[in-house]
Formats: sequence, C-alpha cells, structure tokens
Amino acid sequence: AKARRYHLLSSHANWMGMIYEETGNPEARQYADLNTSSPPIFDEIHALGLFDTLLSVDPLLPPEAETQTPVQTIPRDQLAAAGAISAFEKLEHQFSPLDYLTAVRSALAENGLFFFTTRTISGFDLQILWGKTPYIFVPEHLNLLSIEGIQRLLDRAGLELIELSTPGQLDVELVRHAVEQDPSIQLPRFVGYLLDNRDRLAHNDFQEFLQKHRLSSHVRVAAKKIKEVVRE
Repeated sequence: AKARRYHLLSSHANWMGMIYEETGNPEARQYADLNTSSPPIFDEIHALGLFDTLLSVDPLLPPEAETQTPVQTIPRDQLAAAGAISAFEKLEHQFSPLDYLTAVRSALAENGLFFFTTRTISGFDLQILWGKTPYIFVPEHLNLLSIEGIQRLLDRAGLELIELSTPGQLDVELVRHAVEQDPSIQLPRFVGYLLDNRDRLAHNDFQEFLQKHRLSSHVRVAAKKIKEVVRE
C-alpha cells in the first residue's frame, strides 16, 4: 500500500494539480472522485492546497477508513459544479462510455476538468495478446477503447482534450509473463525475438518507446468542459 501510494496516487495527484493550476477554473474549488477505490488519494489532493471541498461519490471503499483528510460522501445525483472530477480505471466498466462522459460533463463547473485513467486496446500488450490476454474479463471489462476512439468520444461528449498520454510501464513484462503462464500463445516473430534475445535494458528502452508514442495500454486523460457539444 505504501509503494502504491508513493508511485501511483502521489503521481496522479501531482498530475491533476499541475493541469488544474494551468488550465482549470480557479473559482471552482470542489474536487470529486467517482466510485472511490483508493481513499488515500484525498490525502494527496488535500496536500496540494487547491480545493476547499473533497467529495467521494458512491465510494467502493469508505474514505474515513483510510484517509486523515475530511471527505464528504455523496450519491452521484448530488454532484454538481465541480472544478475537478476523477475516475480511475472506471471507463472500461461502463456499458455506454458516451453516457458516462456526458453525465460527468453535466456535473462539472464551466471549464471544469475531468481526469481519468483506463485501459486502451491500442496498447502493445493487448494488441499482441488479444484474445489470450489473461487479465481482461467479461463482463467486468465491457469497453476497451482505442486512442482514436477516446478522442472522438470526448468530442461527442462536449469535453475538450487537454492531455492524453500512456505512461504505462508493464506492457513488455505483461507479455512475457503471459507467455510464461501459457506456452500456447504464439507471439509475432519480432516480439518473440525481442523477449528472448535482448536484455532488460533493451526491454526498458522499448517500453519507453511505447510510452512516448502512446502505445502502452495504460492511458491517462485530462479533458475540459466546453460550451458546445458536438454529437454525431
């Protein structure tokens, strides 16, 4: 838990805080996390000093059990005029991602920001393993969007893309582990050669290439509420 907090939650909070300071609505000082599964995120957000009110919306884990920061727990229909909303690893579980994003937009203040992370089917490990991917389950994972699909979806929902990056660090290792667990998986020749005949330094360099060119399967997105909504 300590390592997760340092490497993941702190990173999420700093990322959101930086973008909020640069492009957010400074008068909308309410932050909300949807279906909270990692309550310590509120401690990290509180430490930034950017928000007056912290809200946990329909949490999966009660915030008071794992955080020292005052947090209000509210149902989804009471969320409104938020300066920033986050949803970590939630979009892939939605039956209708468009309806989900549209609902989030309605809960944001003008120029409010929505931050989310999800998996993208554009990622290296999912493209390589496809139907043999051991950590994607139906009906838990309903929609795995491509990078292009995410961009188009944001446009349709009336959200302006501020940042879309793939900072994932495990694509190469996930492919290696999947093959070790299931020898029946047939890798493309180049990928098999890379894994078998190059060292960890080469694998790390390749992973950095995937990150840089938005080819990792872990994606994080920042989007802003705009006035006009384009529906197709």
